[in-house]
Amino acid sequence: MMIIMNNMPLEKGHELEKKIEKFFQLHEYQTKRNVFLEGKSGGNHELDILAEKSDGIQKFKTMVECKAWNKPIEKDVVSKVAYVVRDLGLNKAIIVSLNGWRTGAEKSAKELGIELWGKDEIEKKLGKVSIAELETIEFKKVITGVPFCVKEYDVKPLIENESKGFLLFGKEEIKWIKSSWLPCYVFEISCSKTEGLIKRNLKTKKIWNLYEALTGSALFYFEDRPSLGEVKAEIIIQPLIKDVKIKNKITEAFEKYMKVVTHKANARYEHKLTALGIPLSTENLNVDSVLEMFFPVYIALLTKGDNERIIAIDGTNGKINKAIGDVLTANISFVVESFKSKS
Repeated sequence: MMIIMNNMPLEKGHELEKKIEKFFQLHEYQTKRNVFLEGKSGGNHELDILAEKSDGIQKFKTMVECKAWNKPIEKDVVSKVAYVVRDLGLNKAIIVSLNGWRTGAEKSAKELGIELWGKDEIEKKLGKVSIAELETIEFKKVITGVPFCVKEYDVKPLIENESKGFLLFGKEEIKWIKSSWLPCYVFEISCSKTEGLIKRNLKTKKIWNLYEALTGSALFYFEDRPSLGEVKAEIIIQPLIKDVKIKNKITEAFEKYMKVVTHKANARYEHKLTALGIPLSTENLNVDSVLEMFFPVYIALLTKGDNERIIAIDGTNGKINKAIGDVLTANISFVVESFKSKS
């Protein structure tokens, strides 16, 4: 089963998502939010909510996909839902729309077996109070990530010192310092290798790699699953690439690394795998799951003449992160525009 929300603001859609998830939990469904599933076509689909119930023989799967719009849904929304249902082998789809649907969408839903929930149906399931809250309360943006652990006044001296240049030569002007959240993906990856001299056993170790979602470069790796939570954010930078592109880079580099025979080619793919955070001792590799999250950074825009660059300060430890700064500088127009749109 799949549920799609209509085009309201992101904050309202997130709150509706939580209320719908609670509804399914009260009806004894097991739920997960923000999960990625690969379909029979090989394509990835992001699910805001996956709810499952078992009768002891088979599982009944419910997918909730939140699209919070301010207008009625069109026919293409229904068509996309029907495709995802087929590709993932789900049991049923329900489209939830606070602002209703066009005639064409209703006709397509009947033909494709998609159930539509309008305002009346939602009110029956969530109650009048919940509907009133959704229509009248302004919500802050809620994201999955980690909060800031340092204040701006703690990092400002570091930025000022960085802008001075060497012996006051090359001094840059600090145009502004802003806090934001960088879009990232956490990849859970299983890496296997053969161990033992006499009895050879295949040992598997899980790693969790963090990739930024502007260019897809690896930033950190974690020995254990990172602890993430819901964070209220004022400004976020939107991702420029999808997680599947990073996954393809990893799998392609690994497959070629395992096949190459020349020393030069081997060195080239060793470099690629190392840059992607994959241990070179890996003999078998599998991407188990991907989660979108946002990482806190202080961003300082520095200028000197016509030249501009960005310094990035890790919002969790207050240290300069050159890798993030280089990525943001490479996408400086996009980053600056992200802040202008929020001002």
